Amino acid sequence: MANEFKHVAVGTELTQAEYEGTASHVLDSQAAGDIIYASSTSQLSRLGIGTAGKVLHVNSGASAPEWTAALTGVTSIHATDLIIGEDSQTAIDFGTVNEIDFKVDNANRLTLTTGALYPETNNQIDLGTASLEFKDAYFDGTVTADAFAGPLTGTASTATVATTVTITDNESTNEDNAIIFTAGGDVDGGNIGLESDGTLTYNPSTGKITATGFIGALTGNADTATVATTVTITDNESTNEDNAIIFTAGGDVDGGNIGLESDGTLTYNPSTGKITATGFIGALTGNADTATALATARAINGVNFDGSGAITVTAAGSTLSDTVTVAKGGTGATSLTDGGILLGSGTGAITATAVLGDGEVLVGDGTTDPVAESGSTLRTSIGLGTVATRDTGIANNNIPIFTSGAAANDFVRLSSSGNTIEGRSASELLSDISAAPAAGDGNILTVGALDSGSITSGFTSIDVGSGAITTTGTVSGGIVDVAQEAHIDSSPADETVSGITATFTAGEALERGEVVYFKASDSKMHKAVATATGTMPAVAMAAADISADATGKFLLYGFIADNGTFPSYTVGAKIYAPEAETSSQNVPEEAAPDSDGDFVQVVGYAVTANSLFFNPSNDVIEHD
Repeated sequence: MANEFKHVAVGTELTQAEYEGTASHVLDSQAAGDIIYASSTSQLSRLGIGTAGKVLHVNSGASAPEWTAALTGVTSIHATDLIIGEDSQTAIDFGTVNEIDFKVDNANRLTLTTGALYPETNNQIDLGTASLEFKDAYFDGTVTADAFAGPLTGTASTATVATTVTITDNESTNEDNAIIFTAGGDVDGGNIGLESDGTLTYNPSTGKITATGFIGALTGNADTATVATTVTITDNESTNEDNAIIFTAGGDVDGGNIGLESDGTLTYNPSTGKITATGFIGALTGNADTATALATARAINGVNFDGSGAITVTAAGSTLSDTVTVAKGGTGATSLTDGGILLGSGTGAITATAVLGDGEVLVGDGTTDPVAESGSTLRTSIGLGTVATRDTGIANNNIPIFTSGAAANDFVRLSSSGNTIEGRSASELLSDISAAPAAGDGNILTVGALDSGSITSGFTSIDVGSGAITTTGTVSGGIVDVAQEAHIDSSPADETVSGITATFTAGEALERGEVVYFKASDSKMHKAVATATGTMPAVAMAAADISADATGKFLLYGFIADNGTFPSYTVGAKIYAPEAETSSQNVPEEAAPDSDGDFVQVVGYAVTANSLFFNPSNDVIEHD
């Protein structure tokens, strides 16, 4: 059999030397480089040497090895010391556990481990070149660098504060420079923000600081000082000590720029509220705890008094317990009636009336003592007649009375005769005067529908409470101030919009739902197409079909529905400015523009398959 493994010396018997000889075992038609393999459990076979570049692998039937020009179907290569490369100088080395080394010029240049990708030697490898740059970089962590060349955008959420800052000495600049200080009073360190204030400046050439005021101690002399019009005084009532009282020098009590002085002989104790001085000039009120004799004695009822002793008072022939006459400021009476009214009678003793009874009034006649009167006597004295009910009008100074009952909150009116009063309800009152509710009334509680006309008065406000104001027209005027919420319907009817609209002129024929840009050269709206910078960004959407050079309504922000115009969007998907028209309409597309030079702009989101929330982004990105 061809390629059969056999012994060279074929005979009935083999000596041990013949059996073990290395040159005694051959294959039919063997050549140098052939491979011997077990073709069965009882037979060895030959696989001829392969050609240059071929790889040994198992055949498709998994029954024998074979040579192939391409290595396919390999899912993994495992080796303890695997090196892949052009040669030993340029290769990828897998020789270390959990580490991949990238070699160039027979040296490790870059190492990848489970936790890091790093150069073998510090400051050895550049990431990109001056002419070949990476596009974008994404890091979820801290980026550390010695320096940055080129613009940096965005805000750092955490910044390391330098422990030292180099300050340039600049004493020659004759300008007021802002002084930098920490935000929020962070005077105790930590990561702090920096602020400046134009009212606090420093001039290097003069060495002077300008500010609106200073708090705390200041040393040295001010060239020019402005005197404060007010000074804040701290209340301190608990200190038990004698404090000096500050007063102006030279008696400058009428204002102006004055000096301040104190004197140890004039003190004030906050805990006791007492002033200590060697003497006082001028009037003093209140009681002195300790007083010496008056400088000049004064006579009291003929007795000299200087404050050094008690006063003994004697009246001429009487004591102070005697009745004091009217002439001497008394009543002249020895007793008075409890509850009575005091009556004078010339220079005689004051007398007291008896206690007035229920309904009694003191009535005088101009000559004699007043007397207590009531009832018909009182009415006669004051000119009201003898009976309570009067039959004459108010022209005769009489009091009209009710002739019929009156309900709570009624109005009242005089009768036709003018001498009686009657109650009238609100509706009766309006009927009496033949009038509807008057303009300017405080409240109109109930009205019918305002079917025509307009409200033109200058109202300050119209409060409808929990009700609604509905109109199919236009509400125009000044500023609309929304105190709580402005509601936009998120589910407009088909071929309608709900949101903020504006009127513009169309630069070409537009259909509802087409996105547009504002063309500065003609101040008109044109179709926005994402393939050119001159037709972007999209700023609005046609809210209706608009002819060229005609004015129409455009949606700036809000919701739009159009079952016939919009394609079937995926609910919740981002919607972009279109690359090209769809079915001859420039409506937004769900797919983002993906050609180089295209401009990508999100213009809204799909609410339903045929309605959008239009909210064009200010961010426009050029596709590269």
